[in-house]
Amino acid sequence: MAPVWSMVVASTVVLHLVEPVLGFWRMSCSVAQMGRVDPVISFGQVSQHVHKISGASNININSTYDSLVAAPCTSCQIQADKSAYWNPQLYYLHANGKYEEVYNGGMAVYYLGRGMDAAGGTKASPFPKGLKFLSGNNNARSYDANTKTYGNATYPNVPVADRVTFACIDYKNPKPQAHYMSDTNCPDGMRAQIDFQSCWDGVNLYKVGFPQLCPERPRALPEIQDPRNHPHVNSEKSTKLKEKVEVADQSHMAYLSQIDNGICPPTHPILLPHIFIEVLYSIGDIKQDGGKFVFANGDETGYSFHGDFINGWDIPVLTAAIKDCLIGVESGVVEECPAFLPSDDTNFAKNCPETSPVYPCEPVHGIIDKLPGCITPTGFNHVVIPSDNTCPGGNVASCSPNFLNGPPLPFPGNAQYKSLGCYTEATGGRALTGNHYASTTAMTAAACIAFCAGSKYVGVEYASECYCGSSLSSGSAPAPAGDCALTCSGNRWEVCGGGNRLNLYQLK
Repeated sequence: MAPVWSMVVASTVVLHLVEPVLGFWRMSCSVAQMGRVDPVISFGQVSQHVHKISGASNININSTYDSLVAAPCTSCQIQADKSAYWNPQLYYLHANGKYEEVYNGGMAVYYLGRGMDAAGGTKASPFPKGLKFLSGNNNARSYDANTKTYGNATYPNVPVADRVTFACIDYKNPKPQAHYMSDTNCPDGMRAQIDFQSCWDGVNLYKVGFPQLCPERPRALPEIQDPRNHPHVNSEKSTKLKEKVEVADQSHMAYLSQIDNGICPPTHPILLPHIFIEVLYSIGDIKQDGGKFVFANGDETGYSFHGDFINGWDIPVLTAAIKDCLIGVESGVVEECPAFLPSDDTNFAKNCPETSPVYPCEPVHGIIDKLPGCITPTGFNHVVIPSDNTCPGGNVASCSPNFLNGPPLPFPGNAQYKSLGCYTEATGGRALTGNHYASTTAMTAAACIAFCAGSKYVGVEYASECYCGSSLSSGSAPAPAGDCALTCSGNRWEVCGGGNRLNLYQLK
């Protein structure tokens, strides 16, 4: 399996450039965390479903602009950007009822100099501090041709549902893109793509309301007559819900008339940088057995793919980049933007690896028994109701967030490495005799795994030491979990072995 940073960069090869780009930059990001964390929709509480998050290393359930910019690092290449970006995780539901994580190494985030403000100006403003928003509809299970962007005679509108696209990548036999998972026989991966809103009302950093739960109709499938299908407005408010759950309605933001180009509506006159995200899923690695792919929110179609953003930019850096690079840099190469040079980190994946989950008791990696949360998988044209994705009495986790209370816990492993537990050192020597390093300030199991990528075994010891090896030396054996109790130097909620004891991980 390729290193995470290689897979992320590989996902940026193709961009849906429909019209000329004034300028853009393309930023690769590895994974910062994975779990039921969503401080946009579920601030201060466990979210409905699992997300894979890139960006600020300290992302948690109550993240704000001030907390994100204080993060020690970001899993994205530009360290001046401590923003957080996330999408629902993709799983494969096997015929035996087990769910398998579909690997992806992060995302590619594009910032594009496209569109015009409501007055026709083409200069984008920087994101204000505190701005957060979501693009997409978590409840969509079909294509909505009725909800349209703002438009006029000069700049016609398009369906808002066009914000989501999927590319089934087959370099030998290229396939057309679709707005849902139309083809999962993708030897070179499946890329999920989403455009974000670019127009701000100039007043609200965030707004709440009630979600719309009407069905949407697939464009590429045979027309299905459904009397429940009806037009609805951009704010996605509905009076049909039996249970009204207050969520972000995103009405403080609006799409450009063409979504990825065009003009802002008069109600949202301020043009912001256009964000476009690509996530490459290695679905070719999954041994399909008659099951189906399903996102963590229960969506079997892909229509509900969505993306969240919380601004964490160093505002002067972003302002300079907008001025000099969203206009003049047409290559998209970060290194060609002078504003980014002081914070450009090409080793971002190793220097800022995946952190321990906020909810360590919930398995999200590898093969799991169920989708975390109270999630019911649903398919085409299903009308989502609260009981499909909300636990009775509200969503809860079976343990407290590890940043609030409780002892530190071992890193549970990830898609590439499984945890073997606590092990002793070898008889008269090291259990792992390959490469090694130490850090008194930044050691975590994820950092060690990134350092040892490809090694059969990885171990963390004495809170600050990392060891790699192709085999276990004689005499190394399982030890009581309590023997590994030293807090990692890089994460006070995680344990990194003990005295002559390693938390050991094995390549899957």
